[in-house]
Amino acid sequence: MTLQVSTETKVAVIAALKEVFDGGVIRIFTGSPPDTADDAEIGTLLGVITKNGAAGVGLDFVAQGPYLIKDLFDSWMLTADVTGSMGWWRLVKDPADTGSQSFNAARIDGTISTDPGSGAEFIVDALGVTAGLQYSIDAFTYTIPPVVGA
Repeated sequence: MTLQVSTETKVAVIAALKEVFDGGVIRIFTGSPPDTADDAEIGTLLGVITKNGAAGVGLDFVAQGPYLIKDLFDSWMLTADVTGSMGWWRLVKDPADTGSQSFNAARIDGTISTDPGSGAEFIVDALGVTAGLQYSIDAFTYTIPPVVGA
């Protein structure tokens, strides 16, 4: 069975996620994500998405109905520190999150792909990034997905 939730439940959860993750950052890694968002980060950290590409400047989100989105007027940039191929992402509440195993850190993990039909949560034009360059993030939309096997 797939666990389903109502739109109003999604709206309430998304409003809470906005409160939790405002000021957080998105980290981009190579390879596949860990089994759970409680697990330590794996792969190579390629870079971090921040507001205006500034180190340590967290992101602001908009709760729009059942969706958590990027404000269209904000500038989000991925600053690549390492050259490589993107594989997965982690949204962290606290930019100082060490990335080690934690059952107390607010996090969301997902995969990255160039194929909108892949099931990945983060769709990009190209997976490769080059150290020292910045990449604009034009849109971000997140909602509570159905939970398969519940």
